[in-house]
Amino acid sequence: MASARRRWETNIRVLCGLVATAILLLPRISLALDPPDPLNVLLVANGWYTQEDDIETHLLDLGYDVVVKKDYRVYGSTDLSVYDLIVITEFAPGLSYSALGNIESAGVPVLIVEYWDFWYSYRLGLTSTENCGYVGTDTITSMQEGYTEFTSRVGAEALVYQPYYTVYGIDLADVESEVTPLYWSSESFGEVAVLVDYERKIAATGVYDTRKYTIDAWKMFDTLIEQIVPMNVVRETIEEVATAYAESGLIELIEQVRQDIARDPNSWTYDQAEEDAWLLTTEWRLAELWGHT
Repeated sequence: MASARRRWETNIRVLCGLVATAILLLPRISLALDPPDPLNVLLVANGWYTQEDDIETHLLDLGYDVVVKKDYRVYGSTDLSVYDLIVITEFAPGLSYSALGNIESAGVPVLIVEYWDFWYSYRLGLTSTENCGYVGTDTITSMQEGYTEFTSRVGAEALVYQPYYTVYGIDLADVESEVTPLYWSSESFGEVAVLVDYERKIAATGVYDTRKYTIDAWKMFDTLIEQIVPMNVVRETIEEVATAYAESGLIELIEQVRQDIARDPNSWTYDQAEEDAWLLTTEWRLAELWGHT
């Protein structure tokens, strides 16, 4: 918690500095910096599980448009071109081969939330087997050394469940060669829990039980989406990025937190404030910030 608190405080200081810069530069910037159009998301679900409700609620909180279809209502003939992203939960085990072929050929980015096995990752070509490991841990660690865009947003070691829970993963040897393994757990087995195919824009996570997700786990979920779904707004200068943050509502959130804590020190936790700030900035999908900073 202490490291999460320090990371959050550092991020907020950076963002406050950018907002202050933006306020000074606003008169010189004529570009209208509206948020990007919301993603149109198809959530393929079983319809019986709380985890699916959690995913839908989170996507809606990000400002995305969400259509939920039960697995047996997605066919080989379903028009998928209208969607920007397809999210498949393994709680939806009834997708037919023709429906999966349709998803694969449609070219729409796909995020898979795996459970007992990695069947959908196997069927869509991320792994060479569906057989996953049962990894007894609440943290997962970055596969890559150094500072990367993904780990800079999530953290080199991510606390994904609190309290202790189980992460599911696939053996590193079973990850297809063109697929990038991002996070793994070494507590029980060397199993890859998060992986992405950047070329085909398909990602999967074995961090499955959303009922116990921490803010790190939701960051991982959101950052996976950003890795595979191209942004439709690009801001090329730090001034444009800073101005967008100034207009995103983040500065109002910071001030509200300060006022609330002054009245009642128990009105906010660091996790609550970090989550609300993350939702605001992710809704604007300002990945450019990290490159500029």
